Amino acid sequence: MIIVRFNDVSLDHHGIFKQMIEQLTEAIIIHIDGEIVYINHSGAELLGGTAQDFIGKELLSYIHEDYHQTVQDRIRQIEVHGTSVSTSEQAIKRTDGSTVDVEVNCNPLKIENQQAVQSVIRDITERKETEKSLDKALKEINELATPVVPILDGIAVLPLIGSIETERAQQFLDHIPATVADQDIEWLILDFSGIINLDTYVADYLFKINETIRLLGVETIITGMRPDLAQVATQLGINFSIKSFGSVRQALHFIGVRG
Repeated sequence: MIIVRFNDVSLDHHGIFKQMIEQLTEAIIIHIDGEIVYINHSGAELLGGTAQDFIGKELLSYIHEDYHQTVQDRIRQIEVHGTSVSTSEQAIKRTDGSTVDVEVNCNPLKIENQQAVQSVIRDITERKETEKSLDKALKEINELATPVVPILDGIAVLPLIGSIETERAQQFLDHIPATVADQDIEWLILDFSGIINLDTYVADYLFKINETIRLLGVETIITGMRPDLAQVATQLGINFSIKSFGSVRQALHFIGVRG
């Protein structure tokens, strides 16, 4: 036992460290050869029991099956190399059968000449729920930002406005085919006049949209391809095989609409 004196007060280092670890909000689990040898109060609460419920139990029995291989690989890396591994996201199983999303940081630890692993675990359920809510909101915003606008019977325009990133382009691919099918559209005009950027990723998604809706019997026409965008397309080696016109009016004339 290590005793030091500070301002004439005797301090037991082991006792202090134990109190500190027990009072941490993060869960601390120490395991040797896959067997839990220590768990603090927060860890026991997270798993749904008391510390004694988990001492001597197999760590993997509280790890979601989808992460067993990942956890085993990380533990093996620590045991072989004696170095910490990067923080990772996992899912653990509580005693009541429910699962919890967690963030885990693992570090090597020596206990009586045995190689142990200390896992610091943080519950990230709230963060995950927030991320899901943000993703859902973004998806809804993107859908509103890319309206397929019916202009005549069987004809609709998709005005491409602003900057289109890969995620937004994927949203197009997910959203547009179902929309044109629901609206019984035969011709879809992709109007580029309001688009800011153009790259190979965006072009690739547009071609995928074209191929997908073509299978639904819908023909695609591009309009509003500005000279600067056309120049970028040429520099990037993008070959627009889709029929293209300078304006929506010209596209409508091609389709057979006069007026």
